[in-house]
Amino acid sequence: MKEKITWIYLIFGTLSILLVGFILYYSLTNVLVEESVMSTKMAVNQSGKYLEVYVDKLNVISNTLVNNQDVIEYFSGEDNLENQVYEERIRQLITNMMKSDATLQSIIIISKDGNVFSNEEKLDMSMSEDMMQETWYMEAIHNDMPTLTSARMQPFSMDNDLWVISLSQEIVNENGHNIGVAVIDVPYTALETYLMDLHLGEEGYAYILNDNQDVVFHQDKAYYENENLKDSLVQILNTPIGYQKGSSTLKNHYVMSNTDWTLVAVSSVDALTILRRQVLETVIFGISIILVVVLVTSVILKRLTAEIQRREQEIHHYEMNAMYSQINPHFLYNTLDTIVWMAEFNQKEDVIEITKTLAQFFRLSLNQGKETTSLKNEIEHVKQYLFIQKQRYQDKLDYRITIDEKILEVIVPKIILQPIVENSIYHGIKDMDGGGVINIDVIDENDNVLIIVTDNGIGFDSETESNSMTEDLPLSTKTKLGGVGLKNVDRRIKLFCGEAYGLNIQSQKNQGTRVTLKLSKSRDAG
Repeated sequence: MKEKITWIYLIFGTLSILLVGFILYYSLTNVLVEESVMSTKMAVNQSGKYLEVYVDKLNVISNTLVNNQDVIEYFSGEDNLENQVYEERIRQLITNMMKSDATLQSIIIISKDGNVFSNEEKLDMSMSEDMMQETWYMEAIHNDMPTLTSARMQPFSMDNDLWVISLSQEIVNENGHNIGVAVIDVPYTALETYLMDLHLGEEGYAYILNDNQDVVFHQDKAYYENENLKDSLVQILNTPIGYQKGSSTLKNHYVMSNTDWTLVAVSSVDALTILRRQVLETVIFGISIILVVVLVTSVILKRLTAEIQRREQEIHHYEMNAMYSQINPHFLYNTLDTIVWMAEFNQKEDVIEITKTLAQFFRLSLNQGKETTSLKNEIEHVKQYLFIQKQRYQDKLDYRITIDEKILEVIVPKIILQPIVENSIYHGIKDMDGGGVINIDVIDENDNVLIIVTDNGIGFDSETESNSMTEDLPLSTKTKLGGVGLKNVDRRIKLFCGEAYGLNIQSQKNQGTRVTLKLSKSRDAG
């Protein structure tokens, strides 16, 4: 009978842990994927627009060159000025253009009869008296607009390892007849600067293809010459936008206007890999602990029934301490710890409730990718957080929230309240003796909204420690969750409402802390 009870307990505990792990993994996976899709799309679009601006700048430089009157008159054979004067003006024009953009590799102006002006002193160019016989020259004049090439070896450089992207444009005289070509070369690495804000994970990468499916940019130069590698990039471009389950990657692309370029970004969802590993480790650890508990309890039951309760308490205490020491002290994993604990005591309803609360917490954090939310949702977000922390800290933490119902629909930046409350818990209440209390008061003050968060925690000496938002905050106010700290909150409020708004922190050692958030009711304030 005892062995049967032991096996039932073991099986039930294992299934409970597996169920919780399954629910958490798939709930949080959807949140993480949705957030990654939104952030990657925004980053790719932004980088694409930056590149459009850069190409427009190259077009302006090219148009300035081909429409310069000195260039046209000199290449047309006009002799209103001495040739030496024209030549000096054209060289000065090229010098000025090179200074206007540090990313330019070279500027070359070639006349129809083979005269060359360039910033490069030594050129290895194919020349003839009639440039119409040169293939590269003819390719440059067969387009009405400036023409962009894919990445290629610079044909005129003495440096055989130099890969560039060229923009060429025809020079015509007043009658519309060809008299020359202007060529602007930029190193392929110049495009890399505009892709620095693409955070694509450890395995992520970005590249650019043109309409001919030639490689314009890739960090690995092997892709410029290897046809198999080129084909792999084309296949990726043709895959659907979004999350690719098979490879755990996100794919997005942006078609740039005024060019035939397409920016493609493939990002690895590192957060999913971390989540998968941590959930798996937690499940295995939970099952191992349950197995230890069952085996030890079985041995104790055989020896002395009176010792069961004391032994179980010791095992439970060891289990909690061991789990706390091995799980990364992050909010998510602390919550997993709480859920595991509830599952072991068969608190099924509590497990379901806190799991739903955790999913709702992250759903409100995501807010469909929007940077703002209603005050109602912001308060609901912090309620979910406090509920979860209350389950963890029990009598250690109490809280009270009061809000003026008339201002629930006021629009505010999202995630401005939870970091304040987190700071109160971890740096004010967590290490204090006795129970901690957090009060949140949301007040309608004419055209403004005041949110006052007070705690009775350990506090700090605000007379000796600077709490200016323009300087580094003291250690007691530096807590972060997901990269969102108090300084970040203050900065986002100021950007949203104006410099007159933001955080004010008042604290006295051993007497608690008071944080006041001042916001405007109007989105356009400031």
